[in-house]
Amino acid sequence: MSDLSFDNYLFRCSYLGRLMTYPEKDTLSAGPKTFLSEKLNEELYGKSGVIQSKYFEKGILCEEEAISMYGSFKDKNYSKNQERFNNEYITGEPDLIYDDIIIDIKCPWNYTTFPLTSKSIPTKDKGYYWQLQGYMGLTGLKESVLAYCLVDTPDGIIFNELNIAARKLGFDVDDLPQKLQDEIWDSHKYENTKIKHRIKEFKVERNQKDIDSIYKRVDLARDYLNSLTQVLI
Repeated sequence: MSDLSFDNYLFRCSYLGRLMTYPEKDTLSAGPKTFLSEKLNEELYGKSGVIQSKYFEKGILCEEEAISMYGSFKDKNYSKNQERFNNEYITGEPDLIYDDIIIDIKCPWNYTTFPLTSKSIPTKDKGYYWQLQGYMGLTGLKESVLAYCLVDTPDGIIFNELNIAARKLGFDVDDLPQKLQDEIWDSHKYENTKIKHRIKEFKVERNQKDIDSIYKRVDLARDYLNSLTQVLI
């Protein structure tokens, strides 16, 4: 039997979307159970569990530029928050905290995933809602903003996209049709686009009922993780 215990395990706010499927239920559905099995493996093998992808890479590389662009748009002097918050259930480090408002910055892959005309957080990004509720639960703040910032994709990532396109078509990258190369580059560069068309904000107010549901789900998740450890030798 394993001595690995999850009685006091803290869940990162950035992962809450995967945990909060069907939040009204008092049981865990298949999605959260799969997620928790992954967390068990991470803890058992001492791995970070961070998914390396081109989307993740762009988000990391472009964070400072996005914060700067958002600051220019709002005429504010924002600086990256460096404080991590914890309570007995969750842990998180918001991107920005300014005037008692949590601000989380997201860098869309390109214009096709930028929610310019959306009136609410896109369905595919609903996990961000739970992330912000987690941050407000941790800080005690009542307001938050999800800010999408459409910044240029770094050249190195675009070169990788050119190589991928070339392999799919059976070309050497140098032989990739110039028109296709230009289209790929153009889809990731926005210097000629007005800044007001490159930023989209969604305000999210504190919902104590949802925050409480997060804590209840964490209790369920801990119990489930502990049950999974029973099969370990």
